[in-house]
Amino acid sequence: MGKLNESQPPSPGAEVAAAEGVLLDLAKAFQWHSPAAPTSGNNHDDTTPEPLNLETRYRTLVEQIPAVVFMAYLDEGIGEAYVSPHIESVLGFTQEEWLNDPIRWFQQIHPEDKARWSLEAAGMFFSDQPLRSVYRVLARDGHVRWFHCEAKLVHRDDGSPWFIHGVGIDVTELKEAEAELKLAHDDLELRVHERTAELALANQELQIEIAERRRAEEERAVLFEREKRAREESEQANRLKDEFLATVSHELRTPLTAVLGWACVLRLGNTGEGTYEKALEAIERNAKSQSQLIDDLLDVSRITAGKLSLKIRHVDLGEVIRDALNSVRPAADAKEIQITVKLEPLPAPLSGDPDRLQQIIWNILSNAVKFTPRQGRVDIRAGSIDGEAKIIVSDSGQGISPEFLPYVFDRFRQADGTFTRSHGGLGLGLAIARHLVELHGGTIEAASNGNNPGATFTVTLPLLKGRGRSAMPGTDDEAWPKARPSDLPLSGLRVLITDDEPDALELLSVVFKQSGAEVNVASSAEEALTIFRTVSIDLLVSDIQMPGEDGYELLSKIRTLAAQQGKPLTALAVTAHAKAEDRERALAAGFQAHVAKPIDPTELVLMVARLVDHDQITRA
Repeated sequence: MGKLNESQPPSPGAEVAAAEGVLLDLAKAFQWHSPAAPTSGNNHDDTTPEPLNLETRYRTLVEQIPAVVFMAYLDEGIGEAYVSPHIESVLGFTQEEWLNDPIRWFQQIHPEDKARWSLEAAGMFFSDQPLRSVYRVLARDGHVRWFHCEAKLVHRDDGSPWFIHGVGIDVTELKEAEAELKLAHDDLELRVHERTAELALANQELQIEIAERRRAEEERAVLFEREKRAREESEQANRLKDEFLATVSHELRTPLTAVLGWACVLRLGNTGEGTYEKALEAIERNAKSQSQLIDDLLDVSRITAGKLSLKIRHVDLGEVIRDALNSVRPAADAKEIQITVKLEPLPAPLSGDPDRLQQIIWNILSNAVKFTPRQGRVDIRAGSIDGEAKIIVSDSGQGISPEFLPYVFDRFRQADGTFTRSHGGLGLGLAIARHLVELHGGTIEAASNGNNPGATFTVTLPLLKGRGRSAMPGTDDEAWPKARPSDLPLSGLRVLITDDEPDALELLSVVFKQSGAEVNVASSAEEALTIFRTVSIDLLVSDIQMPGEDGYELLSKIRTLAAQQGKPLTALAVTAHAKAEDRERALAAGFQAHVAKPIDPTELVLMVARLVDHDQITRA
């Protein structure tokens, strides 16, 4: 246990009171106080321990600190007043030995660190800043110990130096660990340097080989990219070809179904006047539609072969627009689409092929009518700007998506080529229109802000000298008579027919009604499901390619409903998809039979009669 230096006692006054207050506060923080005497009870010791005095409390506190705590007065030089007993475990000197030799601390500082320590200690006296220093100290046995010292100078009230107090922490293990780490780091750096030199030499030897391989890789990359592009183009071409062939098959068979079907109905006779007129109109309309499809295919073939030629002469643009409007007017009237026309006189005549110019405008107008919803609007304007004729067709339809807009004039490209697409066609009309416009020395552009705000097509054609004129198109109306049922072999059979093509739906309805069946018709899968939930059905006759949900999805849902209701159901697929794999897919999906369009009404009725009879036998 160390002792306070009695030869250098602190002078009385405010400084002593302050120091005592600090120590008392510190003692209170550790709850070093005298316990209260017991108030009652016979089992307690009647003696109360004496309260610890201030010095004892201070000693008890600092002796628990694992560091050397010291204090030195400055009245007459530097005299150690106190050093904690930890000095012996660190340096091997007792408290008495250390306190009896005032210069012991400086003597034990490592010779190489004495000058630096002296400067740092002097800085504490002159700058009044705390001393923070790390230096070596020699133990009694000669071993070197590292100390981290923190000390502070305390002044009297008059500003004169009074005493120094501080703590020295043994950081020898930390310094040794740092030294070992430095040695390991230096060794690692040396090894890295040596290895780097080896790798540099090896790298130099590899540079030529790497350069040669790089050249070879670049050549292979170029060849690979060419092959990749060629393969992608080939795959795209094959995909477009397959989609186009499937579309051609469907689009040709659909009007052919109406033509042959209605012809067979007429041949059977027993048709009323209204049905007869309707049959002729359907035959004529679908024959024209098929003729247009064939013309488009032939035009594409001529364009591809470079054999499409024009019969150039002066053209009255107003008459061309009027004739094109007359061609699309029935389709527009059927959808209650309003067509507005604004034609301005041209300052000079237009030179071109009137039939091909009419084909251009018809393709654009029919496209606008196709993609404009019921009760929509189509506007056509024609006039001249900067010595050129401009025809602008805009609609309020579904618009063109930004992804498809760059390809809208490509051959065989359609925004939707799935079974559930809402609109038919081969996807050739706009491609043919662009080629014909370019043959006339003009340009065609498409613009749309995306889905639903509509689309605008602008055709620009060069003008010659002379006067131009325009005309307004007229309108035509069509009347559709009602069908009349008759009784034939399917009497009493409850049939649900689903097809998005009105002519095909009407034809199948007449065929089954004339055969005695009770017919319900639906133009979509959603409508068919609604009917099936409310009406008892024996036979489902469904198209495959329909907008929204196709025939496969419809059959799956109806089979589920029929199973829940405990109803037997026969299903027949009537579709323009007529390949062998189409038939296999239909049968695998649950249809009992697959009938390819165009249909023969008599054969269809006989097939249904056999199919229903077979199902009844099977169920029995």
